[in-house]
Amino acid sequence: MTEFEIEIRRADVSIRVNGSSKKELLARVKEAVGILDNITLTSERPSRGKGSKGVSFSSAGLAADVPSVTGVKTVREAILKLLSTPWGRTPKSQGEIRKALEVSALYYVAPVIANELRRMTRVGLLRRLPAKGGGFSYVLASPP
Repeated sequence: MTEFEIEIRRADVSIRVNGSSKKELLARVKEAVGILDNITLTSERPSRGKGSKGVSFSSAGLAADVPSVTGVKTVREAILKLLSTPWGRTPKSQGEIRKALEVSALYYVAPVIANELRRMTRVGLLRRLPAKGGGFSYVLASPP
């Protein structure tokens, strides 16, 4: 018998659905879409108000609300503003920082963020701490 497979994606979440018949596959697709709807409904849309909170990255493995960053001209300003919020008081990895900037529609490639984090560490704006799974996490050297 023929095996059917469909992959459904929304944002960072994907679900793969298998079925041996079209009827079974359609039933499972409806269930999968319901699950994805629940995941996307639990995360808020990013708002642009001053001091407002952005989306919750709970489905991506980040538990805290990520703040929205506005009114910045450089990647350094954006990182400083982001890490000076309550969200940034705990050490954050480069990937977490990049995703948090994307919430505010600030899209930078990983090498740009990595170079700026390295420069900010060298001049003493940030502290670089070893992360548990390898790599590094960053926190402000002198919290606001």
